[in-house]
Amino acid sequence: MSGATTKGRWAARLLAALAALALTACDAFIDVDATANVPPRYVRVLVTVDAIWFHEDADAPLQDKNWEKHELDDGRTIDLVRLNGGTFAQLAGHIRVPAGTYRQMRLFLADTHGRLRDSAEDAGADYNNEVTWFDEDGDLHTAPLEVLDPAQGVGMELEIEVVEAFVTLGGSGSDNSVLVVFDGARDLTEVRYGGETRFLLNPTLRAHAPDTQDVGAIRGTLNLSQLPVDSPTGRPEVQVTAQRWDASAGRRVPVASSSVANGGQFVLYPLPLDEDERTTGYDLVIHGPGIQTVIIEEVPVRKGGLGAAAQIALGAQPLQPADRFEANVAGATPVAPRGARVGFYQTPQGEDHPFLVAMATVDPLSGRFAEPVRLSRAGTVLFGTYGPNLNLRAATPEEGAGRYAVALFSPHFGHGGFAAETLRPPGQSSDVALFSVPPITGVAPPAVPGLISATVNVETPAKYDRGALLVTQEGALVTLAPLDELLQQQAGSAFVEVSPVPAGSEATPLRRGLYHLDAWTWNSADEEDTFRRHGGAAAVDLRTTANGEGELTVR
Repeated sequence: MSGATTKGRWAARLLAALAALALTACDAFIDVDATANVPPRYVRVLVTVDAIWFHEDADAPLQDKNWEKHELDDGRTIDLVRLNGGTFAQLAGHIRVPAGTYRQMRLFLADTHGRLRDSAEDAGADYNNEVTWFDEDGDLHTAPLEVLDPAQGVGMELEIEVVEAFVTLGGSGSDNSVLVVFDGARDLTEVRYGGETRFLLNPTLRAHAPDTQDVGAIRGTLNLSQLPVDSPTGRPEVQVTAQRWDASAGRRVPVASSSVANGGQFVLYPLPLDEDERTTGYDLVIHGPGIQTVIIEEVPVRKGGLGAAAQIALGAQPLQPADRFEANVAGATPVAPRGARVGFYQTPQGEDHPFLVAMATVDPLSGRFAEPVRLSRAGTVLFGTYGPNLNLRAATPEEGAGRYAVALFSPHFGHGGFAAETLRPPGQSSDVALFSVPPITGVAPPAVPGLISATVNVETPAKYDRGALLVTQEGALVTLAPLDELLQQQAGSAFVEVSPVPAGSEATPLRRGLYHLDAWTWNSADEEDTFRRHGGAAAVDLRTTANGEGELTVR
């Protein structure tokens, strides 16, 4: 009897194990990692992730019931500065999802001013998202990093075919990975109101699935022996940007950027390959305010990870130092739309199209740079085509020695026209060169110009006397309208119209045509303690119409 009983127990255990295997045979798992590019002025940039969602439909709105949701236990706080140079940090491991193809990912960051997550507290933070940086005088500060509409998350398109993971008695593995790329050079925006400073994360996040998408890498080492390291963080003020020609924009556009490490190393990854192509050519621009710009054309990128990266070695050709100058948008001609970035371009003689040499984010409240941008005064750029015998030659830009063409770029409105006048260095090195840049007045096809009519209710008139109404999409700033006059009047509510805003039509729906409203208000008598944010009641839907209404209460 005892032998039969023992055999029965083992049989039962075997059946249970087989049942477990059968039940989990259709399970799949995703690992989500992050990498970043952060300029050297930043000592620490903390972001806290609360949740990650996946959906098979690239157009699915937040309210759809078919999201695969993964909540992180009390958040995951990472320092983006530590992710420079091809370093990865895991946001979440082993996310269980049904096998299938996912075309949208949504990243939810913690509310900056909400309950401090344990992971942020463990990092010694005062806020869930915050920035520590050196200002123009070399003084160290820490300020909150504002995240727009954290409850809506940041949506990213991707294409990942998630395969099943078969569980063994020793556990299970994940062959599916997603890499999220933060670019602080174009997404970290310094904002000033009165005498106060804080930062805005205006995200253009990218999500890649290296296992199922064709991506490659470029890595290299630069000779920095001739450059003084004069940044307060001790990191060189040098960036490397991979660019592609964009016929519709009439210029080269950035795909990825990397900060350069103290030893001269840089990594650009992931770089998408053209469909059905074994290699794709990228142009590299090595730039910084204190160096002579270097441009290397047609660097071939092949599918693979960092081990298969195209190599750039300039050990025998040290980067050359250059004087620098400061520039800012003229106060009388603020940037429009306020969520745009300013690009600075140069065209080596003999080339037909400009290269992006620098990009700067705009303070949305002023329409100018919170701190003047610093640019190289070098009269020439070094220019050459990638190959075994790379030969860099000095070329004067078509714009003129030390001059730049200037234009706006907005992820929501597209590329603006170039300014009629080039930006030139000021006569005195201590002066700031002022310039104007043409506004982006239309919307990029197939979108049509839309209008948002917002009802702004003010509970306590005159409680605040400064403010702005922000129109956001997927956690990013699209445009804004001032609220100063409305806040200073005695009326309890008023209408604010914001236009143009990209919209769709019945014939051509705009997939990402859902907008949210967010008001920033403060009192100029006490900016530090009175700053408040006020979220809108519901989304404004311009997916199939050019006119939408929204409502917001200032409390």
